[in-house]
Amino acid sequence: MLFRSSRIIKLLTVFIVMLIFIHSTGFQYYSAFSPFPPLDKFSVDLMGFLLGLGGLGICAIAQKTMGNSWRVGIDEENETGLVTTGVFAYIRNPTYLGLFLLLIGTWLIWPTWTIGIFATIFFFCIEVQVRCEEEYLLINHGDEYGEYLSKTGRYLPLNVL
Repeated sequence: MLFRSSRIIKLLTVFIVMLIFIHSTGFQYYSAFSPFPPLDKFSVDLMGFLLGLGGLGICAIAQKTMGNSWRVGIDEENETGLVTTGVFAYIRNPTYLGLFLLLIGTWLIWPTWTIGIFATIFFFCIEVQVRCEEEYLLINHGDEYGEYLSKTGRYLPLNVL
């Protein structure tokens, strides 16, 4: 049975929107919303903003490259071709890489326990989703996907690792 992440992703989206709202109001509850002092600097905020913006850019490029093959999660009813061009020629999951960078950027802007815990849960859920997608693609695209796996990294190009 394939992992279905749409409900979890929706729940995490609502949760992060709530966290960003709470953080922006300055609300404090013990240390859950207090920034980690060494990272509470304008230069770190700027770095987080630029990292998050870069992550959004990577997501946009990946979604445009996928064209009609773009899906959220696994769509068992509408089979699409395997996309191996553009940024996908180097990494298999640029959209998730972009989301990771966006989340790291958010944590740099608000380096608190709540954002850190959210990031950990998010990374775990996405990693489970990615592995399920890889299994699905291997079943549906066979040797073509197997060869693609051997030439590309999951989140970073193989020659970087």
